[in-house]
Amino acid sequence: MKNTPLMLALGFALISCNPTEQHQQNKKEQPQQQQALVSKLDPAHYGDFVLKDAYEQRKSGADWLAITISKVNERQVEVKVRSRADKKKPTCTLDRLGQIESPDVVRVRIDDKSALLKFSGQQLQVLPASDDDAGILQYVCSGGGSLAGTYEQVKSLDAATLDARQFVRNFFNAGTGIEMAQEGQKLSVALYGEKRNETLQFPVEGTVYNMESENLSGDGSLAIMVYSMGEKQAVKGFLITPDAQVETIGIPRPENFADAYPNFHGHDEYALVENTLIHRYQQYQDGKANGTMTQVQYKLKTTDGQWRFVKDKMVSYPL
Repeated sequence: MKNTPLMLALGFALISCNPTEQHQQNKKEQPQQQQALVSKLDPAHYGDFVLKDAYEQRKSGADWLAITISKVNERQVEVKVRSRADKKKPTCTLDRLGQIESPDVVRVRIDDKSALLKFSGQQLQVLPASDDDAGILQYVCSGGGSLAGTYEQVKSLDAATLDARQFVRNFFNAGTGIEMAQEGQKLSVALYGEKRNETLQFPVEGTVYNMESENLSGDGSLAIMVYSMGEKQAVKGFLITPDAQVETIGIPRPENFADAYPNFHGHDEYALVENTLIHRYQQYQDGKANGTMTQVQYKLKTTDGQWRFVKDKMVSYPL
């Protein structure tokens, strides 16, 4: 079973000035969360889906792609799109978490647009959520291609010619394109544009499951957070400057500061919320959850010549 963060199903919010208010707000959100848990995706919909004609002609050199749907938790699925990579640069690539709306429908957010995945028997239909969202399915493909269409489920996918990268996400900042991709235990950061064309590599722990970006520094730089999970949660931060330089961001990990993070035992997750890095974890004592959640807010600041996330606020409250 895939090791996924415990709290992917929980929403993040900035810390209230009053811990009691924070707890009351958390209570208010619980009925909505419980209601959302009523709809689970039909287990038959997990697996691999292809465009039948292109897949059957793959040995003749046809370009083809596959959509893989994997379970994350009761509210979310992982949606992975990979296309042929042995003869040309991959045409369509996507890694996103999809929100389950009903046993047969998943919504996928791509930037500020949405696509719907509708399942029926062995088929998967991919379509924009509304007319305003129509262009987003071309955005994830190059060369005029589109992700829209009706796909057929296959029981044993022949993935030999598919793009083998575990996770891929594209960003753009100040005229520079940025492609972040996990290949094995390395994270490649490819920069392309007039200012710089170069690929850098960094080590990465576990399997990347999400990336987020925000303009946090106030100087036109783009902060990119990379979240991964192996034996434990891991997080990396990068700052892409307007002149296409890449700087790493220092991020404190609770296991290195035990006295400052009470009863930390993993089971944590990060998220960017309103220009703030949020870190939450459920407290454990004697190997058991004690019913308390701790949430920490970090602000991006420059200290000793390096960008770091510095603890801003911290609160604990009962679940």
